[in-house]
Amino acid sequence: AKAQFLSGMTATAHFSGTPAPTPTPTPVALTVTGGEGGSVAVSPEPSAAGTHPSGTTVTLTATADKGYDFSAWAGLPDGATVTAGPAAVTTTSGTETSTASFTVTATTMVTASFRVESIPYNLHTTGAITAAGSYTLLSDPDDLTSAIDWLDVGYTDGPYGLLLHASDATSVSRASYYGAIAVGDRVDAWWGDRCLERFKVTEVRADPAGTPVRKLFVIAEVASDGRGCAAGQGWQTDVPELVEFRWRQPPWRVAANGVRQFWHEPVPGPGRYYIDYVSFEVPASMRISAGRYYQHGQWNFSIVDAESGASLQLNEAGEETKRRVGSSGGAGGASEHETNALLDQIVDSIRVGRGP
Repeated sequence: AKAQFLSGMTATAHFSGTPAPTPTPTPVALTVTGGEGGSVAVSPEPSAAGTHPSGTTVTLTATADKGYDFSAWAGLPDGATVTAGPAAVTTTSGTETSTASFTVTATTMVTASFRVESIPYNLHTTGAITAAGSYTLLSDPDDLTSAIDWLDVGYTDGPYGLLLHASDATSVSRASYYGAIAVGDRVDAWWGDRCLERFKVTEVRADPAGTPVRKLFVIAEVASDGRGCAAGQGWQTDVPELVEFRWRQPPWRVAANGVRQFWHEPVPGPGRYYIDYVSFEVPASMRISAGRYYQHGQWNFSIVDAESGASLQLNEAGEETKRRVGSSGGAGGASEHETNALLDQIVDSIRVGRGP
């Protein structure tokens, strides 16, 4: 059809029909898990059904617990952007070591793994600390020449000194890392799963004068385990031998297979821990120490709440044989009834058998 327009006239076209609906983004499942030693935050958070609309850009932030470092991502989709990593700034409360961002377009399963913080050294010197990767164990923190061997620990009165070259065995400077070490932090001198000494930092000294840069910590012995040591292995002076200083260790031990184990100090709940071949869950409101003893021809296990003194005894089959609560109450001001309920939780969670 033709239309004739006069000057100054306007025309408006009108169309009929139903506009096409705006497509609703497809919900896509995103599963994110963190292994032993840390956690992962997801932003934005998923729906109650555990999904995000397809096309959503998500950011995952891996945060290591105290005593651990971020290790690696697994399952990130192609095109994911990862910033920072194991070299990120470390604090005494843990390390936010890695952030990953990507767009969710399909079902995705991502995991983050964490590793025990460790710094390798390979030469125990007599106090000169001239080579990268060298360190000295001192019998007297006030005397930088008082080097002693590992085997002498326990035969001399502490506290001890730990004098460290600021660069590790790979010649990487750790000066800023050591600047974050605080009183109360634990450090394991670790040659293997059952070859280690554990200390606790009791004082952070000023850097000794001179070069290279050195760090001096006053330390007290907490525990040791030499069952896995080779003959002569340990703090021998002027012997190149790789040792890992594992800083900010939690009160429990982490075995080579990743299992948390009781070791000379109370552990806080919640979480599952092993004492030899018996494991159980520690309730959130308790700090538990555990050990074993030999009596009446068999091994027995003792479980004690560090605050209240409430305790359980188990036989070698993991069965409860004795309980003590105390009429004055229990953990965190709990009543006798409440403490019994917490002990019942422990008993119900007992599993017998080696960890994975």
